[in-house]
Amino acid sequence: MQYVRIGYAMDRRSRSLRCLVVLIGALLADSSVLVAQAADSLARGLDSTSVTIRGDAVARLSTLGAANITRAVRARLIALLENEGATQFTTPSDTADGDERFPGYIAELASLVVQFQDPTSLRGLCLAGLDVNSSVQQFVAANAATAFPFLEQAWVTPLRQEGTLETWGRILGMQPSALTQAQQLTIRQHLLDASVTEPVGFLWAVSLGQLADLAPVVQNLVNNSTDPIVTGEATSVQAAIVPAQASLSNAALLTLSQSWLDGSCLGFSGLRKLGCQVLDDEFAVAVKNVGANAGAEKLILDALIVSANIAVKDGNITSTVGTIIVSNAKLVRSRL
Repeated sequence: MQYVRIGYAMDRRSRSLRCLVVLIGALLADSSVLVAQAADSLARGLDSTSVTIRGDAVARLSTLGAANITRAVRARLIALLENEGATQFTTPSDTADGDERFPGYIAELASLVVQFQDPTSLRGLCLAGLDVNSSVQQFVAANAATAFPFLEQAWVTPLRQEGTLETWGRILGMQPSALTQAQQLTIRQHLLDASVTEPVGFLWAVSLGQLADLAPVVQNLVNNSTDPIVTGEATSVQAAIVPAQASLSNAALLTLSQSWLDGSCLGFSGLRKLGCQVLDDEFAVAVKNVGANAGAEKLILDALIVSANIAVKDGNITSTVGTIIVSNAKLVRSRL
């Protein structure tokens, strides 16, 4: 009889435990439904012509956590970010109540959207979020092949140059095999141009990508810039990349320098294209002879240096590219 009572008690506890589990499951399910309903309700504010109301909706959705935002609301947030970037934040339907709110609103919107890790958000992130935080740049860089045309679009978008440059630096630092050669050379061409037109953004790109092969250009900015901000930033970046430059092998240093030449020559024709091809051929010989007879290698590098200086003088390559070639070739020569 005692065994019967014990068995009955155990069975009753088992039934109670199962009921508790079912109850907890129901509560969790109800909670998920409530959160989803809250997200859907808050998302109504995303359609407002008021920047303040849109900003409040984004802020409240952020408090729910990205994991609790439904797929439909995610799509609306992604579309909103892309629209804000594509219209340059000047949609005619917007009321004028949000001029001061806009930067914070866009930053919070991009910070929320990037958490979805959704490739469909790349255009919006490129057009509106590259200067928000590093997680946006890292996500875009990790999807460089898909993001490439959007980065090109961002490059010609006012106030987006520095964030774009930083992202390009990250991409080159990751050695992006997913990009075509033409795409990689296009990025290199943009960075070379920016060393003159956007030197601070260029320096940040060098720093973030640890592009030690560009140390000669950074040193040139240290020595010749008349802007104290540029000089200070260049000095800091130069100190940070010198160890990385020293660790580059002779073959790597020459190959990377050749890539900058190729990037700078992209789109050239006529005599300029011919001048670039001559230098390119000399680079190929120099790379092929790395580690061979030191005396012969020095002669090859001397010839490359002379040719680069002549190409600068003739206007076939820019002085910036000439600095990269000559300085890096001299560094390799000094190691022999």
